Formats: sequence, C-alpha cells, structure tokens
Amino acid sequence: MDTLNTQRNMAKPMARIFLIGMLALYSCSTHEKDRNLAMASEVSLFHETTEKQVFPYEIVIIPDTGSKFNRETYIGTFGKEIITLVKDSKGDLVFSVPNVSDGLYELTIPLETEMGTANFTVSGKP
Repeated sequence: MDTLNTQRNMAKPMARIFLIGMLALYSCSTHEKDRNLAMASEVSLFHETTEKQVFPYEIVIIPDTGSKFNRETYIGTFGKEIITLVKDSKGDLVFSVPNVSDGLYELTIPLETEMGTANFTVSGKP
C-alpha cells in the first residue's frame, strides 16, 4: 500500500513537470515563427528605391512585378499603423494611406517567403 501511495504522490509532480515542459515547447515554437518572419529577407515593392510622395487618404497602387502577390488581401504596416491591402483585377495591391502626420514612413507587407517594403514621404497638402 505504501508503494501505491508513493507512486500517486510522484505522479502529480511529474504531470506538472510534463505540462510545464509542453507549454515551454509551444511558446518557443511560436516565438521561433515570429523571429523567422522578422529575419525574412526584404524585397522592395517598387523597382526604384526612392521614397514615394503621398498624402493622407491617397489611394496607392503597388504593381505586381513577377506574381509575388498570391493572396487577395494582405495585412501590413504603414509606420506603426496597421493597414489592409487588397489585390485588384490586374493583380496589383491597392491601399489607402492612413491619416498620419507628415514624415517618412515604411510600408511592410509579409509575403510568402520574404518581407515586402517600400518607403513613403507623407505630406499633408497635395
């Protein structure tokens, strides 16, 4: 009977250790995915590397050069603002510049295997 109680008493801590280990593995794999995305190679969304001059609420078209836009919508960031980009009938991505202050902003879009980037200068007056 003592052996049975000893086994029960040891089973609870072992189960806790197992659960903690599984949680740690899960959180590490999620962190690893985030880190891999952050380390993805960057590709310019436009042929030229200079920043584009845009205005708040302006509609911007990013041409699809080489069929890199495989989805109908993308979630990206324009500076710190989260934006949605939509693929039009030509395969280009379209988005509206958010209402942000004047300045230089980077657009980033996670593509399939790389991070698409473009620089924009926002000016409040057309």
